[in-house]
Formats: sequence, structure tokens, C-alpha cells
Amino acid sequence: MEELSQIDAYLKKMVPQLSHIQESDSNFASELTPFITQVKKGYESLSQKKKSIRDQYKEICQSFGEDHLRTKPEDILESISSFMKSFSCSLAEYRRKQERELVSKQRKKVLLMGLKTRSAKAKKLFPKDNRYKIIKLSLFLESLIIS
Repeated sequence: MEELSQIDAYLKKMVPQLSHIQESDSNFASELTPFITQVKKGYESLSQKKKSIRDQYKEICQSFGEDHLRTKPEDILESISSFMKSFSCSLAEYRRKQERELVSKQRKKVLLMGLKTRSAKAKKLFPKDNRYKIIKLSLFLESLIIS
């Protein structure tokens, strides 16, 4: 941004010198005038972009609770980068946890379905026998262990 200030100072210095050159050497001045006009247009474009960037930077600093006059752009970019890395890690961990929980629920569901099936088979095999109750109790204890 300092470069733009240097260009601005240079242009302000050149305009009066150009009028002086026009008086002394019109051929050189006629060659130099289009160049200076082109440089001025480029400078104006850069000045507008600089203003836009400063406004955006000010907004970013305000959103982070920082003073845009005291905070260097590198510091803000480092904070954003650090936040993005932390967020990515947290998001990945959250997704892994969700997947583990889903797998665990599905696994329990499959195991409980198996226990219910075995319990129903035991009831058919030993309808009036105490062995059915023992099998049912062991299946119940097994389900507690699974949970």
C-alpha cells in the first residue's frame, strides 16, 4: 500500500513538470503525455481497489473484534487460518463420532434381534421347561453386557 502512496506522490510531482516540459520541448511532452495519462488511469484503478481492500479489511477486523488500525493483515490471516484448521479437525472428529455411534446402534440392533430370535427358538423348544427361563435369563444378561 505504500507503493501506491509513492506513485501518487510521483504523479503529483510529474504533472507540474510536464507542463514545464511542454513549454520547452513540445515533441518530448507529446510523447510523454499519453504515458502519464495511462499511468494515471492505472493509478486511479489501483486506488479504488486499495480503498475496497481497506474497507473489506476493516470489516474483517471488526468481525474478529480487532482494531483495524493496530492489527496487521498477517495477524488476521493467521487467526483465520488457525480457526479453519481447528474447525476442520473438530468437524472431522464430530463426523467420526457420529459414525461410531451409528455403527454401535446398528450393531446393538442386530445383536438384540439375534437375542430375540434365540429367545423365541428356546421358548418353542422348551415351552414348559425351566431351561427356557435359564436361556431367557442368560440372553437378558448377554443383552446387558452388550449395552
